[in-house]
Amino acid sequence: MISKMFSFLILLSVASTVFAVDAPTGKNITTCFATLDSAYSQIKENVEIENMPRIRNMDVLFPFCAGFSSATIAQHYYCKSKHIKCTDLPLKKEMSPIAMAGLLNIGEIQASNGDYRFLTRYDWKEYKVHPVRWRDGILESRQFWDEGILGGGPSANALHNFNESPEITAESCYPFDRLVKLYQEKYPNENDRAAAFANVIAELETQFSRSNHGEKICVECLQKTINEKLLSPIKLEHLHAYLKVDSFGRFLYGITVDGDHDCMDSVRPRPSPDRMGYFPKEGLSATPAEVVTKIKEVLKNGHPIDTGVCPYRENGKCLGRHSVVISGYRKMCSPASGACRDVFKVHNSWGIDWQQRHNDGWVDAITLFGDEMQGTAALSWLE
Repeated sequence: MISKMFSFLILLSVASTVFAVDAPTGKNITTCFATLDSAYSQIKENVEIENMPRIRNMDVLFPFCAGFSSATIAQHYYCKSKHIKCTDLPLKKEMSPIAMAGLLNIGEIQASNGDYRFLTRYDWKEYKVHPVRWRDGILESRQFWDEGILGGGPSANALHNFNESPEITAESCYPFDRLVKLYQEKYPNENDRAAAFANVIAELETQFSRSNHGEKICVECLQKTINEKLLSPIKLEHLHAYLKVDSFGRFLYGITVDGDHDCMDSVRPRPSPDRMGYFPKEGLSATPAEVVTKIKEVLKNGHPIDTGVCPYRENGKCLGRHSVVISGYRKMCSPASGACRDVFKVHNSWGIDWQQRHNDGWVDAITLFGDEMQGTAALSWLE
């Protein structure tokens, strides 16, 4: 039986936002990714998680940063448990971030026998009940697990459902880097790229909606669009089947991650982690200082941490949330003044260039979380 803690976790609304890698421009824009002044040059304490997965780049395409961050946590666990090098895995051994995004918004249902249980794609037919999700506090019925590909969700959900899943689709079945490369080469400007991709998704949704409402569409034309603009090798027979599903999220997941029916590659993470850790506990909140202390503790135990931050603010107002992984801690001191500051290493999903421009991800711990209280499961990790 699933722990009741997720009746709290599913209430969390971690809205994903597609951010440009370059910071927004404006006089009153601030960022949480602040690096320390060069005066803080002496390392007094150093904890860094070894064998982290490679830095990925979600670019300005799908809004599922939590899919990337939770995939990073899960991939690290997999590599650690298998005693293999994580930085240069073949794609058939990498977990698809889109597949992990599909685990973000599964809700908790009550089966006919009164038990609470999370349902994944592996058992929802067996139980003859529908998974649910929360949106703005309202319980909504849905029949599949893949809405996270469109709107994100709490990373803690993805990590919990990762525990429940016997396998995760491998990156080789739908290489996301290839899609990013296509749009970067065709649209060098980030704004143009984001607009072009959004237009593709909007057109797909229009065609799906028309078909879903009984209108006749050119399925061959749709297949051509998917082949060329999403780089999915979807076959006509499978496209016809996906046009009959009950939601655009499921359709989109099907034509991407499950688009290549000849690809059977998957990553099997068993044995499952003993426990998914999270902080603060259900119904509680924590100050930024308490969060920083907890991060240090978890890192010292050898676990990278998934968390959400506000990358940019305008006049103090958050412009959207973003999920990142924290994989290191340092206490940096100034030899001249003796003053010390904490820094965390952010393992971001904005590519190698971003990491290099931000001191390899080492940013000020205080600025990272600001002065906001952090709610239930603001931090999550695998043990």
